[in-house]
Amino acid sequence: MNESLNDLTAVRGGQGKSKELPIKVKLGEQIVEGGGERKVYRITIVLDKKEIPAVLKTMTSEETKQEYENYQICKNAGLEVPSLFRVTEKGVVMSDMTDGGKRLVISINEINIRDDIEKRRKLDTFIKKHPTWLETVMVTDLNDRLVMEQLKQIIGLADNSGILVHPDCYFLVFSSNGELIIRLGDFGGIRKNIKGDTSEDVRSFNETMSEAFVGKAKQFQAALRERRV
Repeated sequence: MNESLNDLTAVRGGQGKSKELPIKVKLGEQIVEGGGERKVYRITIVLDKKEIPAVLKTMTSEETKQEYENYQICKNAGLEVPSLFRVTEKGVVMSDMTDGGKRLVISINEINIRDDIEKRRKLDTFIKKHPTWLETVMVTDLNDRLVMEQLKQIIGLADNSGILVHPDCYFLVFSSNGELIIRLGDFGGIRKNIKGDTSEDVRSFNETMSEAFVGKAKQFQAALRERRV
């Protein structure tokens, strides 16, 4: 565990734009292992004797800057985004989308598995970590009208602001009653249309990317069912 992550300096309003705020952090488990400096930890922010569950995504300073800018683009477009999002010297601190473990959150990076060995390892890890969620994840209909309406709403807001949304931005969020919520949780794949593409081009891109996300999620469901047997 990286003890240097226990003390962070958060910046209100974005990197270099406002005053710095030292925050004390209790570092929890690493929940996603990415490439390079990209890792995701569950943390607890200790502030004024209150403990706030959150997530720390470590990344380079340039990636942090881009992530924050993309977050603001989505927020200004009216897209639902994490309420807590702060820049630190180690990356970004954001709301815990699991709501303290009450929800199951799955990112496209976790379910986009190409290599057979890695596939088995990740599936076995998922089955071991989330036994009570397995049935819900496997039987959820990703073509359900309510699921499609959520994606349609996200695409509509993104289209109106000329925002391109890549598949890895989407997260599957399962609530305790089994309801599936689609959220944007990774902002590295957000792009503002600056190439002069038409609104039809933007819509076509976002529809294609959302279909790719759903396709990957369905592949994960199928692989999970097969591995569990």
